[in-house]
Amino acid sequence: MGDAAIRSYDFDTSRSFPRMGRLPYNKIMCICAELEPILELHEQTLDLPLEWIFSQANILEFTLPGVNKGSGLKTLLESMGLQGLPLYAAGDAGQ
Repeated sequence: MGDAAIRSYDFDTSRSFPRMGRLPYNKIMCICAELEPILELHEQTLDLPLEWIFSQANILEFTLPGVNKGSGLKTLLESMGLQGLPLYAAGDAGQ
């Protein structure tokens, strides 16, 4: 699944971050064919101010607290003056 996701979404698979004051990312996805390294990474980052989710068994996603599809759509609706409308968000993991 990991390699297929990388190809399907044309992910940036760089192993380092640019030296900038603010990273140009809103999500970091860690994909590994084996579960153990993903679990170890999760354990080693528990004290960082991040939110984690296992979007699939071998994909660990990191975001800043409160950064997710729902908060992004809420902000978008508010900026368009459409707050209060029913809002639904769905992933594409079941492709």
